[in-house]
Amino acid sequence: MANAHTFVTQLSNQYSTEKQRIAIARAILKNPPILLLDEATSALDSKSEKLVQDALEKAMQRRTVILIAYKMSTIINADIITVVENGQVTEIGTHSSLLDSSKFYKNLFSIQNIRPIRESSITSMEWLVKRPWEILEKLYIQAKSTKGFAGDSAATHRKVVALASESATNTRTIASFFHEEHILEKARMSLEEPMKRSMKEKTLDQKIEIEPDAPQDTQLKMIKGKIKFQNVEFNYPLRLEVTVSNNFSLQIEPGTKVALVGPSGAGKSSVLTILLRFYDPNQGRVLIDETNIKEYKLKTLRKQIGLVQQEPLLFSSTLRDNIYYGTEQASEAEIVEVSTKANIHEFISNLPDGYNTLVRDKGCQL
Repeated sequence: MANAHTFVTQLSNQYSTEKQRIAIARAILKNPPILLLDEATSALDSKSEKLVQDALEKAMQRRTVILIAYKMSTIINADIITVVENGQVTEIGTHSSLLDSSKFYKNLFSIQNIRPIRESSITSMEWLVKRPWEILEKLYIQAKSTKGFAGDSAATHRKVVALASESATNTRTIASFFHEEHILEKARMSLEEPMKRSMKEKTLDQKIEIEPDAPQDTQLKMIKGKIKFQNVEFNYPLRLEVTVSNNFSLQIEPGTKVALVGPSGAGKSSVLTILLRFYDPNQGRVLIDETNIKEYKLKTLRKQIGLVQQEPLLFSSTLRDNIYYGTEQASEAEIVEVSTKANIHEFISNLPDGYNTLVRDKGCQL
């Protein structure tokens, strides 16, 4: 049983590692001047993290990089580290300066430098300490999301709040029996019908606010990579009561590697969401090369921004198509070049069908 567990764990880690490296190759194939890394190594063990981090270091060269990471090892060499709390920039500095000036940063660094001898001990610690609070945070958000529902949904709200309260009392028991997903599933089932009704009502009134082809007369303009967030205020449309960005201001020079750190829910990933224009801010502006990003055609903007997420999506197609995805033109030599930079070329070459290897839905064939 123990050997089987070890095998499955190693297989899972290898699968995650190769997925990440394919995602890196895909991101840099279009040679973007801006690269966004959203906890790109946080789901990996220490050995796999080093492999992916080596690939990321190559990918980050000569680009403007915004890096979000839970693990301190991935951000200590950033040019600028920005502490984000409650949707605001609270402190800016280098790793060494923030160790002296920021209590939050120093505490985070101290916690992560208490290393148990065995990797399994780290994993257990994360389940016993980190996971319960993640579960509680999700339950809290789900409870908040039912608040605006009318009629019999008030009972649903009370049920989810009670579940969150019960979980808070029994965090160690829940964690020790790996029962977190069961608790979340109970909350999801309670919310299913009210959420369906709410989404149906909102969809009827919804209109597309971000037009993909506007403005029409925008010429293709190569971005250099200077980024400015000016007094950005933002709430997600379905969670208007939660302030995500609160007077968020930050300037990033071209070619600079900037890391965002902060507690969960501080609004770090939302910065990337706004930059990619999945949403527009309620107030304030975001500029790239002194031009409001609303003035770029959406395709032009996103074409010049690379994104690597914690859980990258692979499509049901060949490895070549997955790397090529989102790029209009690329030669075989260019695909091999970016795969080599992403440290994935050797792995692909050793497969029987090489770059023609078929990847099933979500990458399960890997």
